[in-house]
Amino acid sequence: MKQIHKFILIITLVNVSLGLTGCASTPSATKCDPPEVKKVYLGPIPIQNDQAYKTFLKSSRSETAKLIYVADRIKAARNLTYRYEGEFYNWLEAYSGAMWLLWQDHKAKEEAHAFVRKEALRLQNPKNPTVIQFPDKSTYPAPEILLNELDLLEDTVKLEPRKRT
Repeated sequence: MKQIHKFILIITLVNVSLGLTGCASTPSATKCDPPEVKKVYLGPIPIQNDQAYKTFLKSSRSETAKLIYVADRIKAARNLTYRYEGEFYNWLEAYSGAMWLLWQDHKAKEEAHAFVRKEALRLQNPKNPTVIQFPDKSTYPAPEILLNELDLLEDTVKLEPRKRT
């Protein structure tokens, strides 16, 4: 009898949780999309008036230029703190480190997203993850924010009007 009550309780909890997310509204649904996660960025959005973005638009728009854009966003975000291997760093140290990594480890034509993932994997310590701390003391994984910045850049560039040649 206890087994049946436990089973009913589990089914009820699953149904309630699916109903709260809106997944139970379609009986034929085979999967439930997770709720949209709010993306976090180094600086304010939209970026069309951001100096880093304006500089990028005047650049070659290469994969290297995308990484320089991210470094410029780090440089502009002077109110953030970066934690790497348990030590805290300011914007200048983070910017210098990002530029050093770019010039030392980035291969010509290597995709910007792939470079960030590769470096994050290489430099990430699971016991002491690299995070970016915001003024409200909230922290977010640094690789995730850098990838968000690249996505934002690419999505924003797509909105730019085509120039006639």
